Amino acid sequence: MGENIQLVKVPSDVWPSRRDWRAKVVAVHKKPGDHVYRGELLAELELEKVVIEVDSPVEGRVLEVFVNPGDQVGPGDPIASISLGITG
Repeated sequence: MGENIQLVKVPSDVWPSRRDWRAKVVAVHKKPGDHVYRGELLAELELEKVVIEVDSPVEGRVLEVFVNPGDQVGPGDPIASISLGITG
């Protein structure tokens, strides 16, 4: 049986009038192996002195985190992968 995996990406609608923006990762709140609930904070990004919170769209277990504090990211860049529905 295959594993259902959700890839969490940097939202592309943060700054709709621009497509070339970059944000700085200021915090990552989960690490591989952590359980995450839908709506729980995964990472914080700073764009033009505004902090953007990236929440988990699903409940599950964090498989991989692709960013670290200080990294520069743009629209659609991966933040983390989450295995759906795995608890405990």
